[in-house]
Amino acid sequence: MAINSWKQFDLTGRSGGGNGVASANGGIAAVSRIPGSMEVWWINQDGSVHDAFWYDNAQWRHLEIAPPGSASANSGIAAVSRIPSHMDVWWIDEDGSVQDAFWYDNAQWKRYEIAPPDSASANSGIAAVSRIPSSMEVWWIGTDGSVQDAFWYDNAKWKRLEIPGSASTHSKIAAVSRIPSSMEVWFIGTDGSVQDAFWYELSDLVLDVQTTQRSVLGGRINVSGKGFTRSNQVNFFVDGLVRRTAPMAIGFAKTDSNGTFQGFVYDAKCWNGQVESATVRAVDAATGRTATGETWAFTCP
Repeated sequence: MAINSWKQFDLTGRSGGGNGVASANGGIAAVSRIPGSMEVWWINQDGSVHDAFWYDNAQWRHLEIAPPGSASANSGIAAVSRIPSHMDVWWIDEDGSVQDAFWYDNAQWKRYEIAPPDSASANSGIAAVSRIPSSMEVWWIGTDGSVQDAFWYDNAKWKRLEIPGSASTHSKIAAVSRIPSSMEVWFIGTDGSVQDAFWYELSDLVLDVQTTQRSVLGGRINVSGKGFTRSNQVNFFVDGLVRRTAPMAIGFAKTDSNGTFQGFVYDAKCWNGQVESATVRAVDAATGRTATGETWAFTCP
């Protein structure tokens, strides 16, 4: 006969966090950023956000990371630890804004807003993943039932987009990143169906370099690409010019929410002594990944 070895205790009482009662409709989230620690967050009935944490060979301890009135009592809550010295927690305020609290080792908790009031249903769930150490992504349900996505890359600001699908404004939401190049999100539709939205990073950057007919005056370079970091920047350089040892910067383009850009144009001049083609190099500003293409625009006839 199997023996049930599960044990249970009241975490709020054990951690000294008996100030108020957890909302029965609120979410709860947890991470283990290192093997010797666990951390749990929940929303109290008064809208405060609470944190209980444990370290090996120590008792549970408790703190409040947001005061009463900071969160909807019906809000979900999500958390990630993208690196061992860091944690981020998200929830929805009563005004429909999306709030973020973050912590770094040897520092205090700090807060900011990643989406303004009326961005989220106050009854919505919220989900988050960190598919790579330099990125975090968060999803929630909008007031109109849209599915909203906010994403962050190291050294860049939060950006937002709307992913396909329509959800119940009371829907919870879940997400995973099973491999670094993929994310999948699930939510409840207005008809009670379970909906799935998924994303794959293109395995290779694709660069299309078009060049007009070369002449004494030079030629026009027109560049398009896909597979780059979404809503970010791609920097362009030219390599292989005679008597020039350093790459020549020729500009940049902004990618859209799918990681593509179109119509970056550069008017090249005939480069004195250039008889071979040159190389256009596109560098993803967020990841450093590079794609190249050939151009004859600098070649003198």
